[in-house]
Amino acid sequence: MNKRTRLLVGIFLGVILVYFTLYLQRVEMVFHTEVIDFAAMTEVMNIRNIVTAIYLGPRLFDTFLEVIVVVLTVFGIRFIRDKI
Repeated sequence: MNKRTRLLVGIFLGVILVYFTLYLQRVEMVFHTEVIDFAAMTEVMNIRNIVTAIYLGPRLFDTFLEVIVVVLTVFGIRFIRDKI
């Protein structure tokens, strides 16, 4: 990998780290054990649509972390391939 790609990956990881350390401190996580009724979850999250509340609840962070894993895997494979 060239220096530009390494720099972009480093910046990307730095932004993710800053996001997780600063922004997620203010986010109140709502899990199914705390809010059983989805209507109550929509009121807690101030969302009008129940389906949106389900996707923006625990599934949002799960999907975001899966995307990070896939992106880092692609960059890791490219790094290994360049070394061979």
